[in-house]
Amino acid sequence: MRKIIHQSLFFLAALFIGCTALNAYADAIHNKGFILNKGQWPDSILSRASFAFGDVILQKDGIIFSLRDKQSFHSHDSKSVHGHDSAAVIRGHIYKMKFRNGNLQAPQGFNASSFHVNFIKGEDRSKWAGNLSCYKKLVIENIYPSIDLILYVTDNGLKYDLFLKGKADPKQIIIDYVGTDGLTIDDQGNLLVKTSLGNITEKMPIAFVEKTNQSKEPVICRYQLSGNTVRFNIRNLTKAKEEKLVIDPELIFATYSGSTVDNWGNSATYDESGCLYAAGIAFGDYGQGWSFPVTSGAYQTTFKSYYENDPDVAIMKFSATGDLIYATYLGGGLTEMPTSTIVNAANELYILGTTSSSGTGGYGPAFPTTSGAYDVSYNGGTILYPLGYDEGIEYTYGSDLFIAKLSADGSSLLASTFIGGSGNDGLMIDTELLSRNYGDQMRSEILLDSLGDVYIASHTQSTNILNPARPGYDLTYDGGGRDGIVMKLKGDLTDIVWNTYWGGNGLDACYSLQFGINHDLYIAGGTTSTNLPANGLQTTNSGDVDGFIIHLSDDGTTLQNATYLGTNSTDQSYLIQTDHEGSVYVLGQSKGSYPRVNAPYCNVGSKQFIHKLNSQLNTTLFSTQIGSSQAKTDFVPTAFLVNDCGNIFVCGWGGSVNKPFVGSVMNGPYYQGGTTYDLPTTANAFQKSTDLQGDFYLMVLKKDAEKLLYGTYFGGNGEREHVDGGTSRFDKRGIVYEAVCGGCGGTSYFPVTPKAHSPHNESYNCNNAVFKFDLSSLKADFDVDTSLICGKGPVTFTNKSLGGSSFLWDLGDGNTSASASTFVHTYTQPGTYTVQLIAIDETTCIGRDTAEKIIHVYELPNPQFSLDSVIVCIGDTVLLNTVNNPDLTYLWSPNQYLTNATIYNPGAFPPASQYYKVHVKDNVTQCENDDSVFVLVLIPIADTRYENITGCSGQPTIRVKNYSIDFIYKWNFGDGAELEGNNAEVTHSYAEFGDYMVTVLVYRGNCSVTDSVQVHVPLVKIPNLFTPNSDGYNDKYVIEGMTKNWKLEVYNRWGNSIYTREPYDQSWDGGDLSGGIYYFLITDPAGNKCKGWVHVMK
Repeated sequence: MRKIIHQSLFFLAALFIGCTALNAYADAIHNKGFILNKGQWPDSILSRASFAFGDVILQKDGIIFSLRDKQSFHSHDSKSVHGHDSAAVIRGHIYKMKFRNGNLQAPQGFNASSFHVNFIKGEDRSKWAGNLSCYKKLVIENIYPSIDLILYVTDNGLKYDLFLKGKADPKQIIIDYVGTDGLTIDDQGNLLVKTSLGNITEKMPIAFVEKTNQSKEPVICRYQLSGNTVRFNIRNLTKAKEEKLVIDPELIFATYSGSTVDNWGNSATYDESGCLYAAGIAFGDYGQGWSFPVTSGAYQTTFKSYYENDPDVAIMKFSATGDLIYATYLGGGLTEMPTSTIVNAANELYILGTTSSSGTGGYGPAFPTTSGAYDVSYNGGTILYPLGYDEGIEYTYGSDLFIAKLSADGSSLLASTFIGGSGNDGLMIDTELLSRNYGDQMRSEILLDSLGDVYIASHTQSTNILNPARPGYDLTYDGGGRDGIVMKLKGDLTDIVWNTYWGGNGLDACYSLQFGINHDLYIAGGTTSTNLPANGLQTTNSGDVDGFIIHLSDDGTTLQNATYLGTNSTDQSYLIQTDHEGSVYVLGQSKGSYPRVNAPYCNVGSKQFIHKLNSQLNTTLFSTQIGSSQAKTDFVPTAFLVNDCGNIFVCGWGGSVNKPFVGSVMNGPYYQGGTTYDLPTTANAFQKSTDLQGDFYLMVLKKDAEKLLYGTYFGGNGEREHVDGGTSRFDKRGIVYEAVCGGCGGTSYFPVTPKAHSPHNESYNCNNAVFKFDLSSLKADFDVDTSLICGKGPVTFTNKSLGGSSFLWDLGDGNTSASASTFVHTYTQPGTYTVQLIAIDETTCIGRDTAEKIIHVYELPNPQFSLDSVIVCIGDTVLLNTVNNPDLTYLWSPNQYLTNATIYNPGAFPPASQYYKVHVKDNVTQCENDDSVFVLVLIPIADTRYENITGCSGQPTIRVKNYSIDFIYKWNFGDGAELEGNNAEVTHSYAEFGDYMVTVLVYRGNCSVTDSVQVHVPLVKIPNLFTPNSDGYNDKYVIEGMTKNWKLEVYNRWGNSIYTREPYDQSWDGGDLSGGIYYFLITDPAGNKCKGWVHVMK
């Protein structure tokens, strides 16, 4: 660790491609590191690195990004040999990060690759350069005074740090972006660089002060954007608070399968959402009505085996928190067992296993295959009992390997094929020299590449299992009783791409495989052969059984390297991993004294080992012993990981199940026995002790076996937990997904989590008891402000995460947040919500961590009024009825005109209409709420009035109104007509003019009054003659019976208007008109028009 003498400030930033057109993940061709300019490029270039998304070019004043669109290239099925079409157009975009007033000189490379590159182009030898290294880290010192720039090549692309020494001023750092389509800052504080190919995302910067004691003080740092220029906005630089990042392990969930039939555990895997997939076997119900808990719509919902003790494969998928998503059988008429599982990008599950279901002999159906699969016919073999005759697992017709692919929801078998020959495939017997642990008989592994193609490593006794029409390193069975096999198949399982044997003059088995950095393959296994073509670290078998590693080319045709691994006793390499530098790791067991090389951490005398080699398999980088140091086998490896930081994760089981059987019909297996006593645990172990029967053991070593970071047991007291042959997996975050055969004998002591799918073993014997255990360091955590959440909230959430540069909240109701601190949220409905917080820091090994909490938003107490309003006649009393709930207390306001303000149903007698509010409190949840009811006080009034609204047409009509409010009105108009309704004002037309008595009954509930009014409706007469001669008689044009607001218009014979009056007031006297005939137009208030002529006589 570098010693920092002065207080220093770090800026951490990461660049990610955030669009569909680009891919920020390095492939096998790119992402190897920065190459320094040694004359092979123009002097303006200091260094250069190639990525899948383009090239990064370092110049003296900044960094050029030359992006290319990967979709412009053809995929692996291109017609061109090298995967490109010569006629294709490659789209690109170039922009530059220019450090204003900066000076980038003399880059220094660190973390060099194990390989070298040469540049020989053209005839000018001065521009040739050879034996150049690729560097994962590049340091450019003093780009500004006391400010260094550090560039990293990571699995996610490019990352850069700005390292400010002493009192360096961060305001010096000004970055101009040239050639982009614009810059923006999103709501999470990330800088989005817009290009013609999509957006480049520069994650929100992280900043901290590294003190002289190596503690780190966090500093608030944000991008500050002005046009195309970026600066850094620094706050709380003087804040002093030491924080320590620690490993804090967490059991996410553990559960029994819930099967009532005998159900064993073999293999487990995961998907990118954190779901766990468990594969085991399930037996018949022996006529007892027991069952494996298949789900509705699953692919196979019934047990297919002819015999109850010939198991089918039993598969379960659990959510990230342990809820069962689906469960299905998979099998035919005889025995099947799974050995390895893996999930593709579409969450489709691949299962590798063995089967004896041939579909012949009347013993039920064959193992299910799909149309067009590589091999749809069973190939044969001889009867065998892989776990020993006493265990009762019989392969009646021998064994074939199978590969099956299930849909994401478990409802469909998407692809399925046999892989087999005339001998037994994929299985050993318990007395075979390579079967040194219970379950070793079934060891095999399946792997997928980025294109979805399938790879398997296994073993066979068939001389004809390979397809000779397909390429491979070795297409001939090598004898010795058993050979390893490695195959590549298409993702749809319709064909073998290549296949090969691996073997010699003894027994050989391939157990595990992993990709190298160039998409080549490394395979680990065990052998008794003495003539394997080994050219690596160890070229000969050291005695008895040895482990091995082989290195195959990506097309499977070339053996690039091979080595034995072992001592003069029994040794086997069970699981294999590689890292981003190309190094190779194996986890195995040794009965001898396995060498300790370059390993600070070593449990001397232990019988498990981890060995790290270079990519050529000829150099030990480190090897160490792990375990109890008691010269005994401690555990059987089941899962193995080397993460992006180089930390090493191990999972295995040990105990009484692995002891040799005494008096077995088959003379006893060669199991190596051992217990899980005295394995090293750490202070923060989940479980620090074990028992006589054995447990699982989990451990984490720091990179290159520097020290033990974490160690724990996991298991129940007396449970005899084990795995019935098969592999499980860690994800890259350090979470193990493990299948367990637990509770055997009908016990339920396995440690399950609260609300587990099945907290108990429901079987008379065993259950597949899976667990998911997080050993990562980045830790998401949050608090909820109150335990009392009523109605819609509001709820205050506080981010308490350890680490994390950005955050994503899922609040359980469809809403999200990116808050890094405290925020308030309001729920619209009461209920139970699962709140999830994802803490993200792409600079860590795991990248992200998730915390979940369940919160209860209680329903507000409800007074439950039967009506929103009640009616009372003035002077009477009405009950304000709510439902009587003994858990509630009541308080009414205002308390005037109430019989009792603290009961659920007080009587109210207000003198006028008003609202009453009731405050209720739930004495159970302590939630409080208010509601109200409106009391309508009815006051009937005997006040009725009318208006004559007869129109010019002469139809006698009145409008009549009663002045009571909120009543029902029953009208009698005095001519035999009646009308009843909610209208206090109505109109009525009579057949004849005259006098009428109108009566109204006003009523509602118990309130009523009767009133009447005498109405007079006169006859309407429109004259057609008047004599304006000033004799006092008929001098004006008078319309008898006219009501208010009529309009009169008069025209001459030529249509000219000679008189208009509105409202007409009986005042037209003809004026200066000469006698004669004129024409009138009368409009009444209702808009009715009446027209005719009038004779003006003078």
